[in-house]
Amino acid sequence: MIILGIRAHYAAIGGVENSIRNLVKVAAALNRETTIVCREPVNDEVLDVNATILPKNVKLKTYVDDTYFSIARRLLSLMSGGVVLADIYRQLYFKYPHAIVIARHHAHVLAAKTAGFKTIRYLVPSLICNQLEEEAIGGSWGTKARFLLHARVDGYVQKKALCNSEIFVFSQAMKRQIKEVLGGTTSFPITLVSPGIDTSRFKIVSNDEKNDLREKLGLPLNKKIFLFVGRLVKAKGIDYLIGAMEQLGDDCMAVLVGEGEQRQSLLKAIKAKSLEKKVIYVGRTSGVEDFYQACDVFVMSSTYEPLGQTLFEAAATGMRVVAFDKSTGVNTATHELNIDHLLDYAYTLDAVGLALAMKKSLSSLASPRSGNDPVAETTNSWEQLWFALTDTPKST
Repeated sequence: MIILGIRAHYAAIGGVENSIRNLVKVAAALNRETTIVCREPVNDEVLDVNATILPKNVKLKTYVDDTYFSIARRLLSLMSGGVVLADIYRQLYFKYPHAIVIARHHAHVLAAKTAGFKTIRYLVPSLICNQLEEEAIGGSWGTKARFLLHARVDGYVQKKALCNSEIFVFSQAMKRQIKEVLGGTTSFPITLVSPGIDTSRFKIVSNDEKNDLREKLGLPLNKKIFLFVGRLVKAKGIDYLIGAMEQLGDDCMAVLVGEGEQRQSLLKAIKAKSLEKKVIYVGRTSGVEDFYQACDVFVMSSTYEPLGQTLFEAAATGMRVVAFDKSTGVNTATHELNIDHLLDYAYTLDAVGLALAMKKSLSSLASPRSGNDPVAETTNSWEQLWFALTDTPKST
């Protein structure tokens, strides 16, 4: 039995949830019995309807996240992952004491540990302390205090999870950050693995197909279109992208795909700068590949990004990519992804630097290529990730 643990609902639209759904596809192909543990949807959470039907050998156990609704209850159960979640894992341990637990959230690590599981593999999405400290920059005093308190509390809990699991990461940058959090000279082994790319979804299309997609999505045929995909939070640097669009001509526009707590403030900034026709917000979508294939240049404006799965997706669809260079002080893994041949870097951490890189990317646009990017095809496989996380022989 393989147990996959995530905080959000399995069918939620997001990078972590997408990784679990792809691992489930591998489990189904290998006929491996698998159980997904995730919370029930909250606050009208947007779900991918295509992900609601599970293969026969995959079970779904959902729970009401009591820590989500009660701060006091959350604080009292921090070290066990939550009262309800710990109980779910106890039930699973009673049935499958030798199961492998693959967790993508620290609460699941601690709940599995509390239940008695011995093999717990934590595929770390990010370090909460680093992410929230980055998101606190530039906020009000109240916002800073809230983020920094959250960073300290959950950062401490995540550290405990790291010390009670086998650690897996997607980048050397993430590996370095974990070593720093654990004391620099930690003896804990940290295994570097690669995420997968579904090349049936993320692939290069012809010019005719690209134009058809633009018509389908309501995007103009005669403009150069920049694309952002991700959570709308401070660490994604979307305000730099909006500022950069002020400096680009009317023959350019940007499309924002995602959801997050910065949505309203970003929309206000777009309106204040009179950029409503140049910066289009479309929200979340389960068909994000359509936007990759319809647009020209992908902008990864993040100041904190432990991996950047979206960069691999952009590479697989043949896009040029713009990102901040490491010399600007950003904490990202962009330089280690082996896609520099597709990248145009910004060398100052501001809208001016980003705009210059975006202009350069337009002149770097090549004629349509055939086939997917070699990085996507040779090094990024969900099957390889499954083998690494589950000890499954590759010949299976």
